[in-house]
Order: sequence, then structure tokens, then C-alpha cells
Amino acid sequence: METSAEIGGDVKEVDLVIPGIVRLYKDGTIDRLMLMDVVPPSPVPVDGVSSKDVMVNIKPRDGQEAGRSLGARIFLPDLPGKAHEKLPLLLHFHGGGFFIGSPFSAIFNGFLMAIAAKAGVVVMSLDYRLAPEHPIPVAYEDSWETLIWVAGHRDGSGPESWLNDRVDFGKIFLGGESAGMFPLLRSMLNRIED
Repeated sequence: METSAEIGGDVKEVDLVIPGIVRLYKDGTIDRLMLMDVVPPSPVPVDGVSSKDVMVNIKPRDGQEAGRSLGARIFLPDLPGKAHEKLPLLLHFHGGGFFIGSPFSAIFNGFLMAIAAKAGVVVMSLDYRLAPEHPIPVAYEDSWETLIWVAGHRDGSGPESWLNDRVDFGKIFLGGESAGMFPLLRSMLNRIED
């Protein structure tokens, strides 16, 4: 087991290693070992899909921390003959074991563009806060608050025009993979059932 690592000439004590993913140090710093290339959004359609980055502004609730903003990327398919038609929404939560991942990464960006194009749906993917800097249940809270933020667009008066103008709020789907699938979705379904 790895007990120390040399970084810039300094030796740091290792607290935990998840091989190939993350190395945590006793001083609280972290190395994400699986780097993900960030790609910009595409306001002009690429492979039939436009994308843009938005900020999800979350207001404080019932004694919670101060309000915060989270990044998200929206993917809008360019469907011939359906330029003004309202489309279903897939609210996506990326995987990565809560330690890595982002909708801004090349791998998720390409995957979500393909879903939007092939399924003919608007896709929105949240860049929830990652562990260990933000331990569980922070990702659950970010996801739930984002669902509430999205639902605030159902009357067409939310802050994001692509959601107001292009989403059929009678057809919202939740999806993801790995950490984004079971734990996050289960947490949201539990809240919806309550």
C-alpha cells in the first residue's frame, strides 16, 4: 500500500488511495489520478446538437448553508421540422464514484450529445460537487436542488430559456451511470415518494 508520495520535491503522507482514480493525503489535499479533458460547449450544432453551460442557482433552505451556484451543461438536438416543438428532458447525473467526472469532460460531452441526437431529447447534466472535498450527502443535495431548479421552469418563467422554450415538463426522465445512477437517483426517488 502506498504510504507517501513525492510532489514537487515534497513528500506527503498518503491517507487513502483508490487505484487509478484518486489519492488522498493526510493534509487534506487530493490528486485526481484519472484526468478528464474539459471541452467547451457548442452553441452552433455539432453532429446535430447544440450545447451551452448554465449556472444552477440554489437558494438556501431551512437553515442550510448559504445559496450556491452549480455548473451544468444543456444539450439541445437540432431536429428538422421540430424547431419549436417541446421535447422530453433527460436530467443526467454523471458517474465517477463521487470523486471524478463532469458533464464538461470530453467523454461525458460526447456521450450526452449522442443521447440528445439519437433520442431527440434535451439533456441537462449537473456538475455536482465531488468528494472528498464535499462528502456524501452533498452530491445528493446538489442533485435534489437541481431537480427543484429545473421544475421551476415548468411555467415557462425560469431563468434558462432552453428549458422554458424547448422542454415538455410532462416528460422528464432521470438517468445516469455508476455513482450518478443508483445512489443519486435512489436518493431522489426516496424524496419524491415522501
